[in-house]
Amino acid sequence: MPDRRDVLLGSAALALGSLSGCSGTADNAYGTTMTRLRAPLGPTPDLRDFVRYATLAPNGHNTQPWRFAATPTGVDIMPDLSRRTPVVDPDDHHLFVGLGCAAENLAIAASANGRPASIGFDPAGDGRIAIELGSGRPRDLALCRAIPARQSTRSLYDGRPVPVEDLRSLERAAAVPGVSLLLITDPPRRERVLETVLHANDLQMEDPAFMAELMRWLRFNEAAALRTGDGLYSACSGSRTAPTWLGKRMFPLFFTKTSETERYTA
Repeated sequence: MPDRRDVLLGSAALALGSLSGCSGTADNAYGTTMTRLRAPLGPTPDLRDFVRYATLAPNGHNTQPWRFAATPTGVDIMPDLSRRTPVVDPDDHHLFVGLGCAAENLAIAASANGRPASIGFDPAGDGRIAIELGSGRPRDLALCRAIPARQSTRSLYDGRPVPVEDLRSLERAAAVPGVSLLLITDPPRRERVLETVLHANDLQMEDPAFMAELMRWLRFNEAAALRTGDGLYSACSGSRTAPTWLGKRMFPLFFTKTSETERYTA
């Protein structure tokens, strides 16, 4: 086993990571890479496979703000602070939440394959999550199968009410220590939430620093998404693809407070 200074996967993990928030596209190269990234674990997965599942974790702007290194007993996950988003995440709270999600994904994948994981955090330096893998009976199989199925979507909803049984399922899933769930189903309260969201959205879009940071993480075409392996691919939100130079020029014309209000209220 390499020592902890040897970074596992490195850019390979990042190059695949841009697919974690998009389930489908007509672009063959992108779709092929996505399928490979989300492929089920084989009968004898190794540490690289567990890291692959870790990179499917949610993270702000899909920045993929992590680095992985093998250790004699498992793997370390360290923050990549070059991928910070200081405007929307000035104290790196969401960056470290993303690292925690990656650690949980890796632990679940390992545990489902007979490698129960223990997770520790070392706050020294920039911070480090240390995962030690043991041996035991497989568990968390259903959670492991859910990892490649999870995705973030910016698509429009069809307007149908969420079935009552689905709401009850959410309540049952949240009935664990340290978790609270607030379901807002009555129209007046939903409208108040929407008003708050729209106001916050207006404030962000009036902030040049926010718009510049967002632009940094936008990927307007398949080639850019595959080359950088991170960011927000326009096709995943139903937008048309474009050359990068054109996308950057056109984006401010179409991404406006009016267009966002119409999207939220459609």
